[in-house]
Amino acid sequence: MAGEGGNIVRNVFGKSYKEAEQIMKDASKGTLDFKSPQENTFYGKKGGKKFDEYQAKSETQSLLVKAVKCYEDIECTKEVKIIKKEVKYYFKAIQYSRTPTKSELKGLKWAIQYDDTPLANASQVTGEEKISYIVPKDRKISKLRVYAFFKAPDEKVRAEVSFKILDPIIIYICGYWNKKMPYAGSEWGEQYWGIGLKSSAKKYFRSTKEYFINGAGTKFSSGGDRYKQGKSFAEARLKNQASKFYQELFKEERRIMVVSHSMGGAFAEGVLSVFKNQKLNIEKVVHLSPADTSGFSVTFPQITYQIDIDWDPVLMYKNANDSSTIRGVKFSGISKNPKGDEFGHMYTKDEAFVWGWFEDLELIEFQFVNQENKTYTTPGSGMGYGGTSTTVLQKNFNALKVKSPTPFSRVYKNSKFYFYDEKTKKYYTEN
Repeated sequence: MAGEGGNIVRNVFGKSYKEAEQIMKDASKGTLDFKSPQENTFYGKKGGKKFDEYQAKSETQSLLVKAVKCYEDIECTKEVKIIKKEVKYYFKAIQYSRTPTKSELKGLKWAIQYDDTPLANASQVTGEEKISYIVPKDRKISKLRVYAFFKAPDEKVRAEVSFKILDPIIIYICGYWNKKMPYAGSEWGEQYWGIGLKSSAKKYFRSTKEYFINGAGTKFSSGGDRYKQGKSFAEARLKNQASKFYQELFKEERRIMVVSHSMGGAFAEGVLSVFKNQKLNIEKVVHLSPADTSGFSVTFPQITYQIDIDWDPVLMYKNANDSSTIRGVKFSGISKNPKGDEFGHMYTKDEAFVWGWFEDLELIEFQFVNQENKTYTTPGSGMGYGGTSTTVLQKNFNALKVKSPTPFSRVYKNSKFYFYDEKTKKYYTEN
């Protein structure tokens, strides 16, 4: 039995009286019986007793959110579809299946979705008809979706916005240059870099936007000094909002690739340390023949690649007391100079085939073939001292997904060094 209201005003010896402005008894799914061993009496004015056909009570329409929009102003008058990170925007449920009561609005829920990741419920704003939201700068996403609902999110009822992202840019940071040594680079800007390498980089990154920085330092400067200079350079540009550097890199979000050569590697990592603090969108870092590798470390290990050439007369001098790779680098490769001359250091800033080595390093995979014991023997001195022998376990691999006809002499990847065997045309590791 449903629909009964009123207050019992007296209940004495089994007799009760109920009084209210209106009382309705509605047996919506069965019979309504009045039983008494004596009589049922009905009193009424304005016509007295009234009998009529039963009319079912109409069901309340389900309450649904029908539309949600994003606005740039708190008054919610300026709708937007493109937004910026680190800026507050307002999301409002603007249409319902019927007018909700104040009580029903207390059950209004919200959920946030980045790209195609799972929805995250925003329980802290339950009951709010309008919410604000700021996307953090370090979130690498292309779309934001905001849902408003009472029971469950509806894929069709959401505010979907994308982000304002400028065209990608490649930052080139040169090494030592000298007008008297053209093969080293007679200028520090665009002229320092070869057309073949730049064309390949643009194609890879799908970018035509370039920015050039002089990262040379003095001829005898250390890697640590140039790292500090690069950091100071970027910090100064960050403070100067009128500078081209600030306008191109700090003001708006964009994809960034950094390419350095020789002594520019240390300077580049100093710049990258500031980029990291500012949470810029760095996609790739490529160091070509980096110099003074022990004087600095990589800022983004998971996306940083080091390429060297053999032989390189410049680095034979500059890196004589340094490690073969930059501290913290996870991906490095060295290939033989296909031209076989003494200008290898110049080629790593000029030639398209060098950029091909970077792409191979990024994609190369090693397929295990077999393993064998290898014995290395050191002959005796001939002065009464015998030789020595050492046995190591050698694992052999095929290289997959490489395009360059020039194989790597050595690759560092998967926390291992892989060496190339000219005879077997395979790579190997040793314990």
